[in-house]
Amino acid sequence: MSPVSIQRVLISESVDPRCRSILQENGIEVTERQNMSKDELLAEIKNYDGLIVRSATKVTAEVVRAAGALKIIGRAGTGVDNVDVDAATKNGVIVMNTPGGNTISAAELTCALVLSLSRNVAQADMSMKAGKWDRKKFMGSELFGKVLGIVGLGRIGKEVATRMQSFGMRTIGYDPITPPDVSAAWGVEQMSLEQLWPQCDYITVHTPLMPSTTGLLNDETLAKCKKGVKVVNCARGGIIDEEALLRALESGQCGGAGLDVYVEEPPMQRALVNHPNVISCPHLGASTKEAQARCGQEIALQIVDMVKGKALVGAVSRNHEEAMEGLDSAACVVEVSLCGCGYKALGSVQAGVPVLLQLDGCVFRQPVSLAGHLLFFKAESSPQLLPSVTGALAAGGVEMESFSASAASGGEQWFCVGMSSLLGDLASLRSLVKEAAQLTV
Repeated sequence: MSPVSIQRVLISESVDPRCRSILQENGIEVTERQNMSKDELLAEIKNYDGLIVRSATKVTAEVVRAAGALKIIGRAGTGVDNVDVDAATKNGVIVMNTPGGNTISAAELTCALVLSLSRNVAQADMSMKAGKWDRKKFMGSELFGKVLGIVGLGRIGKEVATRMQSFGMRTIGYDPITPPDVSAAWGVEQMSLEQLWPQCDYITVHTPLMPSTTGLLNDETLAKCKKGVKVVNCARGGIIDEEALLRALESGQCGGAGLDVYVEEPPMQRALVNHPNVISCPHLGASTKEAQARCGQEIALQIVDMVKGKALVGAVSRNHEEAMEGLDSAACVVEVSLCGCGYKALGSVQAGVPVLLQLDGCVFRQPVSLAGHLLFFKAESSPQLLPSVTGALAAGGVEMESFSASAASGGEQWFCVGMSSLLGDLASLRSLVKEAAQLTV
């Protein structure tokens, strides 16, 4: 990829000191200003071409528009809920995060909540502080031999599984992307959600918040679970329907809940937080010294790599379709002939980074960064396509690092996969896809 010029970066929240040091060591001027009001941020942002935030700073469309020179927004943490990614993308601003920075901390908090729910630790502590000695009231249960259902088998789900297995728990799970043989290698048996719900003594969710996961645990799904099932959410508020969870707690269908995230933060409706069978935390998943150090260093190193043209890591900027109606002179159409077949690619440069927007008329849902090892393939979309391709890559010793899909055209779509290395032989994909090619940029 081409180098991107970043000269001045504003850090608007408390991040690890190494973040500032790494940027300065690479010739980038850094200013730290915390607790700015909206008006102060609007006035200040125009002086910088880079912005680093955690979760408190709200980078709205208004802020993006006010930042005439802004090229990069870095979120020192997982998720970008506080950043208007669409507005950033339309204005040519790259948004990146550090998805692996808080993996261990979030996994450990999840395990802590499972343990606390099993032995009523928080409730017993409050009782003791009230001067009571209620040994019989807080009868718990062992985790040994119990079933833990893990919905979402990415980095955090994997770490939770390996830790809870040490307590003798049976771990089962669901993930639409991770191949079953991959999760089986670290002790998780995959199955459908319909099969998973009735088997679980404990359920923990580790998915992003999107339309397909909003309200994933609701009245209907909770009713399919064992009576007294305990649930944990250290992922995103909204994956569990809070009103449905409260009803299940009051009826006894749910025996307890450990919550670190909420639909509204801080939660204004206190009925769920105040329920005696709920253990609540104020979004502490990434609140460890180690996670903050890791996230601060990683976002700085990612920006430095982008500045030097080495790599574009952690980029999450997505939607560009509206902007494409008025493509400017920066857009470029390239026609390529390969093995007797012709392909037409439309690309552009966003914040100094070359991206692919269309391939043979198929519009990608997010700009594809043309960097690293890339696999392009054309196929009919199906629920099994991505798991099958991921499995083929894994069998060849290749890890999937990113995934992009175009809109469907005539039942077929173009897909692009960022890989850890090139696949030794594309023959393993022939039965899965119509066309395939790989390259290194």
